[in-house]
Amino acid sequence: MTEDAQATAKVPTTYDRLSVPFAVSDHAKVSKGSGSQTYAPWTVYVERLNAELHEHWSFRVIREGFTETECWVLGEITAVIDGTEAVRQQYDDALHL
Repeated sequence: MTEDAQATAKVPTTYDRLSVPFAVSDHAKVSKGSGSQTYAPWTVYVERLNAELHEHWSFRVIREGFTETECWVLGEITAVIDGTEAVRQQYDDALHL
């Protein structure tokens, strides 16, 4: 690669590195209802966040609830990515089988 090409080559940002898909070997399967789902366990996400953001991220549970057939949680992640603070919330549920 020439010196000019190296100078114009894009250096991956933190956001780019966080966006890389997880390896197939990082995925797990869970039976849910009559089918199954493939997912990345929370530990894989935590490892990625720790590697890329170090101490510049946090997670908190805002609300949670349980019934006889399911549980649910509303969580919030706060992270500083490429110098900008980002806050996102996500709701998720799981069936009790």
